[in-house]
Amino acid sequence: HIFRREHLHGSFFSGVIDAKAFDLSTTPVTLEIAEHPATISVQIAVYADSVAKLGETSYCNDVSQTVNPQSVWQAIRGTITVTASTRTQPEPCSG
Repeated sequence: HIFRREHLHGSFFSGVIDAKAFDLSTTPVTLEIAEHPATISVQIAVYADSVAKLGETSYCNDVSQTVNPQSVWQAIRGTITVTASTRTQPEPCSG
């Protein structure tokens, strides 16, 4: 799972890739989203305001969410470049 929070725009980018379906490594690999609809999902969830002002979202709380996005944009074609890493990213809702 990949998450990126945009503080100013109240949106989350999320990417989900089935790691078992691809030979991912530290070498970047570019994948065509339309060729792998069952194993790649790329979305942008758009909120009315900064997520920090609105309350809990599914990205910040896996127990319950108090706010839903105004819209969710689902990528159906295009490319995504993926690189596997052992580095741990900070939580998307911290700070």
